[in-house]
Amino acid sequence: AEPKEIKKAYRNRARSCHPDLAGEDGHEACIVLNEAYATLMDDDLRQSYEVEQEDLDFYEEGNPFAEAMKETPYTGEPLSKTVGLDHFANKLEKDDLEKQAEQIQKAVFVDENSCIGCMLCVNCASATFRVDEEHGRARVFGQWLSDEEEIQTAIDVCPVDCIHWVTKEQLPVLEYTQQHILTERLGVAMMMAGQGDGTADVFQKSKEFLKFLTQREEKKEMLIRERKRKEERRKAREEMQRNAERMKAQGDEFWRRANGKV
Repeated sequence: AEPKEIKKAYRNRARSCHPDLAGEDGHEACIVLNEAYATLMDDDLRQSYEVEQEDLDFYEEGNPFAEAMKETPYTGEPLSKTVGLDHFANKLEKDDLEKQAEQIQKAVFVDENSCIGCMLCVNCASATFRVDEEHGRARVFGQWLSDEEEIQTAIDVCPVDCIHWVTKEQLPVLEYTQQHILTERLGVAMMMAGQGDGTADVFQKSKEFLKFLTQREEKKEMLIRERKRKEERRKAREEMQRNAERMKAQGDEFWRRANGKV
């Protein structure tokens, strides 16, 4: 659609989902609408979106990363809860700013495939750790909802060393890999009984996922460049056609005048 048509449709939708008319649900609808409008009105964003929707389903069926992202898109944001520095529940260092700066750069992560559900971490730092009821393993509920000493104690008492400090950049991909890619796990009781292997390497799998994301982005950029080249060639052909038609018309006019027909 042309920009004028998009703008007209946007204004019509914006009126219908305005919170004064649609209530609280209208607020969320307006957020989605504004994001869609911004994408459609920006040529680069629109092209990127179109490629994402039309051309990126090039992985064979069964690719675990592609399948996971179809079910739950990867946002690059942590899945564990985070709260602002000024929130009452935030336990980051407040007095020592140098230490606070160090803490901000790291996060805590549980390798759920290695966890045996002993609950020691929950006992040490209950605000940070919870137990995933489906698999009976510990999971980080929220970052820095316990102070560093409590979290470190939980790490130290873990009998299978499944709790790790990671960088804040590593956290989103590790949590996504753990919760949306490595979804098939044995129950703790079966794992403890030696019935199967419950120790898939989430760190290695997250590296593979990052490689997948890089390749996917490179493929998208290549497709976008190819689309731009095709569009430029199309416009060039159309311009050549218009020039040829204009020159023909000028030539016809010249010969009509030369033959005294005008």
